Amino acid sequence: MNILVCPICKGELKDRLGTNKGVTCKNKHSFDYAKEGYLNLHVGKNSKNSGDDKIMVNSRREFLEKGFYEEISSKVNEVLLANLGDEEAINKAHTRRLLDIGSGEGYYTNKMQECLKEFEINALDISKEAVMKGAKTYKKINWFVASASAQPFKNNSFDYLTVLFCKIFPDEFARIIKNQGFLVVVTPNKDHLVDIKKVVYPIIKYENSDPNDELKEKFTLISRENLFYKKMVYGDDIKNLFNMTPYRWKSPKEGVEKLNSLTELEVTVDVNIDIYSLNKVISKN
Repeated sequence: MNILVCPICKGELKDRLGTNKGVTCKNKHSFDYAKEGYLNLHVGKNSKNSGDDKIMVNSRREFLEKGFYEEISSKVNEVLLANLGDEEAINKAHTRRLLDIGSGEGYYTNKMQECLKEFEINALDISKEAVMKGAKTYKKINWFVASASAQPFKNNSFDYLTVLFCKIFPDEFARIIKNQGFLVVVTPNKDHLVDIKKVVYPIIKYENSDPNDELKEKFTLISRENLFYKKMVYGDDIKNLFNMTPYRWKSPKEGVEKLNSLTELEVTVDVNIDIYSLNKVISKN
């Protein structure tokens, strides 16, 4: 893969001696592919325990595989297909490269791969647990453990970036996307999972921000679609949904116990799906 840069010295990473077992740079910084097939390019003192833990990863896998968020996945794929370009561009789809940033264990990424079969699909997440689980399951995707704030890729590497429920890093996104590329961002709206909040918290605070406020200096918002629906969730699926959210870390004990005692809950899904382009052709040399 010729788009990788060393996370230590920023030099180009190349396959080591053509063995496909790992990559190295001219300064001899070397990184091996894990047995599951992913490449860990996350360095630093906290690199071993960064990101989502096993409980969060497993809860998300179990919940998403039951199709509760299938509508989100389908809408993202619809947006991607709508922005492939003209017929000539579509015929060249085999040259297209997509990166799913904050991919987790790859539920959405895999749906993208199934929809965009001619694309090269890449997934990046800071959680080793998530990437390991994804790489074991979805073999047609290139998997990387790395931080979204300092990505191990060359400038102008990707035609499409997708960011679902992940922190925004405008400068880094603008650096790695091609000048004619598209950025798709999915963020929770004010009523997203409000039903869980009503059970867990005595007072509900709306803290969701508009990604356009962060992105507008680098990107132009082309379109925004709101996706709103409700679904009944039962038993362990309620716990799995809660455990895959940040609420797990900052909720009062009494509220969590109340939620765990429920056998059913109607849950609101309320998300915005945005598509952006770069404001202008940016020199990234």
